[in-house]
Amino acid sequence: MSSEEKIVGFLKLRGYEVREIEEKTEGNYRLIKAAKNGEETVFIIRGYDAQKVIGTALVRGLKEVMDEKGASKGFLVGGKRSTPKAREIALESNIELIVDYPILDIFDHYLVPKHEIAHPEEYNKILEKYNIKKEDLPKIRISDPAIRAIGGKTGDVIKITRDSKTAGKIIIFRIVVEDTAP
Repeated sequence: MSSEEKIVGFLKLRGYEVREIEEKTEGNYRLIKAAKNGEETVFIIRGYDAQKVIGTALVRGLKEVMDEKGASKGFLVGGKRSTPKAREIALESNIELIVDYPILDIFDHYLVPKHEIAHPEEYNKILEKYNIKKEDLPKIRISDPAIRAIGGKTGDVIKITRDSKTAGKIIIFRIVVEDTAP
């Protein structure tokens, strides 16, 4: 699966409709225009050699291209790992590093339920019903492949919908936490 196919898959999982993909430009960057809820967003993606380490120079280079092209988000796909400083700069620059991510779409498997970022109206009803705070919800780590695929961030509430032969449709909510949380 190419870098472009991965990103198009990610964008669809996150509720975007891909409208246009520009041909590769100098530096192997690709511009993708997508819309969500009627609002258009420009993304820049760059594939990278799977055997290399993602460093600060590569992240800064992608940020420069984003600024030049007016892109609000960047994706850097590939590499075997990234440096801590590169991850820090990527976070500040709205660049998502997709390093060592599975090639397949995890949601195609019958054992993986539907995951989506919940709207506050949805989960606030549950919080009120059980008289709990958002932080009291069961936790799911930010490194979970499903959370990475849908673009979840720390503090997001995730709605997980499962089909059950005995109970019908089951909906649970979890809060996204950092990997260091218990």
